[in-house]
Amino acid sequence: MIALGAMARYPSRNVRLVPVGMNYFNGHRFRSRALVEFGDPIDIPQQLVSAYSAGLPVGGSGRARRSREARLHVVDGSTAGLAVKDTIIVKVGHGSGSGGSVKEKRSEVEEIVSEHEALLTTPLWDAAEFEQAEETVEYTVTKTSGKAEMHQACDDLNEIIKTSLERVTVNAPDHETLKDVWTARSLYKPSHQKLTPAQTTELTRRMLQAYELASQTGQRPPTPHNPHGLECAF
Repeated sequence: MIALGAMARYPSRNVRLVPVGMNYFNGHRFRSRALVEFGDPIDIPQQLVSAYSAGLPVGGSGRARRSREARLHVVDGSTAGLAVKDTIIVKVGHGSGSGGSVKEKRSEVEEIVSEHEALLTTPLWDAAEFEQAEETVEYTVTKTSGKAEMHQACDDLNEIIKTSLERVTVNAPDHETLKDVWTARSLYKPSHQKLTPAQTTELTRRMLQAYELASQTGQRPPTPHNPHGLECAF
């Protein structure tokens, strides 16, 4: 949401996300060695930014009169552009002076009553806020369709991030499996070669792939693909 929101607010900026993986060699021990891996930066697809922007508040059709009830009384404009489940947003409070503060209050449209009135799910002002509020206030609207697009954009970006993080971390289905692979790795002694931390992490990944394949099929898996010339066989 931070990345999409930043790009929606500053269209000329190119926000990129860098996946970072922390892989422990003995995660159950204090001060275990660890390898930090940085993946390729993620460029956020422009279509996700556009979808996210659809859920941002847009200007309302006028000003609304303050009310103690869960109602929107439009005094300048009409409710023609509103729909059920749209979110109405008003600013409550004063920003000037010592101790002044402004906060956003939100409520959803429950029913369009007339050209100038709509029922809301909750009041926009409580008793104290009503006494201090101006007679009329501008409101903004988040459209229902836009909220759905915004949520989907966040879900889609989360999937991209998840895939990128899986490339820089060792992923096991449970801790017991990871402990078994740690044990196998500690017993593994490649001949004529001392493994670097990055190679050790890559070896763990391959052992996990072999372990999971053996668990699924009940058979001895083939030797994993070995682009770095590491000796690895079960």
